[in-house]
Amino acid sequence: MAAEDLEKVRQIYEGWARGDWSAGRELFSEDLKSTTFDADGDEIALNSREEMVTWLQGFLKQWDYFRQEAHELVDCGDRILAIGRQYASGHASGVELEMPVFTVWVFREGKIVEFHSSRHEGVARRRAGLNVR
Repeated sequence: MAAEDLEKVRQIYEGWARGDWSAGRELFSEDLKSTTFDADGDEIALNSREEMVTWLQGFLKQWDYFRQEAHELVDCGDRILAIGRQYASGHASGVELEMPVFTVWVFREGKIVEFHSSRHEGVARRRAGLNVR
C-alpha cells in the first residue's frame, strides 16, 4: 500500500474522531463498493458513493454525537485494515455506545474503491487477506 494512502486514511479518521463525517468524502470513488452493519450486526451492502452518503446521513440522524477513531492502521499490501472504536450518544434514548469497529480500505489510483466496516475482527481480517486470530 502506498504511504500516501495510509496518510489519507489517517487524516479521514482525524476528522471522524471529531465527528466530521465529511472528512475524506471526495476520496471515495463514485462506483464505491461498501459494506457496513446494522444494529444486529447484519451486513448492509452499498454499491456507490451516493448510496453510502445517503445511508450515512440517515444513520447519523439517530445520534446526537457519533465519532470513530482508528487506534491501529495495518498495511495489508493492497488493503489497509483499521482497528478502532466508535462512540455515540443515542438521539432518542440518550444511551451511550462504545464498541470496537474494524474497517478495510482499498485504494486504486488514489481513490477509495472499497470500504468495508464490521464489528467483527475476524470478518475484517479475512477481507483484508490476513489470518484470523
